[in-house]
Amino acid sequence: MKRLEYRTVVSYEQAHLRLKTDRGRAADHPCANCDRPAQEWAYMGGCPTELEQRGKKYSLDQSRYEPMCVPCHRRHDRALADGRPVDRCSRGHMWNIENTGIRVKRSAGAGLRFCRACHRENTRRYRLGLRSANEAPQ
Repeated sequence: MKRLEYRTVVSYEQAHLRLKTDRGRAADHPCANCDRPAQEWAYMGGCPTELEQRGKKYSLDQSRYEPMCVPCHRRHDRALADGRPVDRCSRGHMWNIENTGIRVKRSAGAGLRFCRACHRENTRRYRLGLRSANEAPQ
């Protein structure tokens, strides 16, 4: 692979072009979150030399990028913007391959992910006849 000549001032677009040149297209990799085919490179944050251009944060450290499908990338960016953890569900369970399910029924939520641990807890409460998480089992 050819390497681009690096300059001192690098724009957002140039950083992503370098990433594509050095690591290849994101479509050549599976999504880092859900194992579906990736479509974009997502900046994971946390770089001490982070740069910003027109409200977009980026880094020249290519190890800070992960390949992601569009839904996972948007979800990740929204969580970062809201200050929420990107690696855990709202109840604190890890988002990983074993704990993440994808809704498949033909409904409004088809294709969205869900936390399997929360789903198990909700199903258990439903079977016990509990209406909320605050009620104790009888």
